[in-house]
Amino acid sequence: MKEVKVKALLLDKTNNTPLVLLIEEESQRVIPIWIGTTEALAIGMALEKVNFSRPLTHDLILNVMETLGAVLEKVIIDSIKSDVYYATLVLREVEEESVPDEEKIEVDARPSDAIVLALKTSAPIFVSDEIMLQASVDTRNPDERKKEEEEFNKFLENFNFKELKKYTEENDEGNEKNKG
Repeated sequence: MKEVKVKALLLDKTNNTPLVLLIEEESQRVIPIWIGTTEALAIGMALEKVNFSRPLTHDLILNVMETLGAVLEKVIIDSIKSDVYYATLVLREVEEESVPDEEKIEVDARPSDAIVLALKTSAPIFVSDEIMLQASVDTRNPDERKKEEEEFNKFLENFNFKELKKYTEENDEGNEKNKG
């Protein structure tokens, strides 16, 4: 899993649909997620930290969580099925800082709603490795990408598979001796 941040809220002019861009800062890979207009407004208000005198839906959800003694620990955008993204809210008890994973509550959510809640609570947003592979776009300078590819190809050229096999066999034999 990779942690991402909201990079931008944009309008896709080809089909007049809002989209949110998430960025994995280390690799500069972005994940575009097309969302509805209402969802875009909610994300925009969360980004701008707009408050209303009465709770809107996302505020209501956070109020219910708080009343029940839960806090949003993180958001995971975990899968894509038929071009639809799925997310999970990971909740834990407020007073329990180190709750084992099996005791945390996971709630299915739309990524747009999960992003709003994460923005309102400063909870981290994560994207699964599967989505990073399937849906992300490398935004680095083409020269940087080319240099990285050249370095990797050079590594492969100099890589000796026979030595690796020999090394792994020696380690396997050593591990067997240590067990017995």
